[in-house]
Amino acid sequence: MTVEVHAGRSVTLNSSKGAVKGHVIRVNGSSTDETRSIDVGLDGPLPEGAGANLQVDAAIDVGKIDDVLWMARPAGTAPNTEKPLFRIAGDGTTAERVDVKFGRASAQTIEVRNGLKAGDKVIISDTSAWANSGCIHLK
Repeated sequence: MTVEVHAGRSVTLNSSKGAVKGHVIRVNGSSTDETRSIDVGLDGPLPEGAGANLQVDAAIDVGKIDDVLWMARPAGTAPNTEKPLFRIAGDGTTAERVDVKFGRASAQTIEVRNGLKAGDKVIISDTSAWANSGCIHLK
């Protein structure tokens, strides 16, 4: 989602010392790959005890989607693609192959646009060993 990061977007910086709000000042790097560096301006004071070389995590607000079905991002799944997953049956003994269409993604989650419904359980680890199987039995 790095292509959606623009100057002015809201940022929350979190560290072991606390959190502070900010905004994107400048975006550096290419938008063709998944990595870019950004400069952030702080909207408030640093948390008590924060200083140079403090490791921080940043969350950048790139928009809001209402009424979206999302899930943990399966291994090797890119945004805006379709991929087969194995949906686990209610009794937990089998998993059926289903085609799932994905939308927007973060590092850990991805939007489900089609192929699954709320409450479905799927296998998100690498299942390429069973790529030609329509159904697998679980133990």
